[in-house]
Amino acid sequence: MRKTLLLIVLVLMIISASAYFVWAETIKPEPLSHDELAERIRLIYDVTPKYIAEKDDSAIFRFKKDGIIYNVTVDELDGHVETLVKIAGKYNVPEKKETEPLTKMLTDDEAIAIAHKELAGSVDELSYRSTSDGGYYLIEIDGDDAEATFQIHALSGEVLSITWDD
Repeated sequence: MRKTLLLIVLVLMIISASAYFVWAETIKPEPLSHDELAERIRLIYDVTPKYIAEKDDSAIFRFKKDGIIYNVTVDELDGHVETLVKIAGKYNVPEKKETEPLTKMLTDDEAIAIAHKELAGSVDELSYRSTSDGGYYLIEIDGDDAEATFQIHALSGEVLSITWDD
């Protein structure tokens, strides 16, 4: 009785294992076509790839971009990129030019010197106000015969206004 029961369990296990392997093979997804894979590569890298080989469950494509030749290995089942290898070519890095600022903001001393061209004297107050067009300095100068407040553009150095005190 024990041997019969053991034999039945063994047969059921073999049948179950066989059924599982048959089922697993039937639900295995179909690989993507080379055209579908090439379209995915085209969308990712903005190139026209050329199919060159298969390896295991992967397809290998070649393309050229910016003077460099690449091989890209793509999984045939889900289309994800497995590897991207540079085959030939040299990437030319554009020269980085040192650029000077288009406009330089005046220093406090430069702004005072501009105001002193209009009125010589001692600086009572100096302040900077930021604006969308670069800002300006307000400089109060106490001269020998007059007092004035100068508004000087911080980028151009232009005297925007002079307010004289009586």
